Amino acid sequence: MTNRAELMRDVRARRDLDNQAQVDAIIAEFNGDADAAAALARLAEEILYWRIRMRLIADVVAKVRSEEPFAVLGAGPHWHPGERKPGWWR
Repeated sequence: MTNRAELMRDVRARRDLDNQAQVDAIIAEFNGDADAAAALARLAEEILYWRIRMRLIADVVAKVRSEEPFAVLGAGPHWHPGERKPGWWR
């Protein structure tokens, strides 16, 4: 039992270190600007970007669960990935 407890303690410690490394990387990414307001604006844009994506996924899951017919359309022949511009969600 001691070996299992030690193993679980090690797994938790490793997971905590990995999580802290990810948190540090995110903070470094958004804190690269010397201006705190600019860093917060970039963070807010990123949150909005992912909030919209999560809302779309939730809508699709709701449609699937309701068993209503729906279609998923592809991007089309002229679509190409572009740079996100500020205010794209409006």
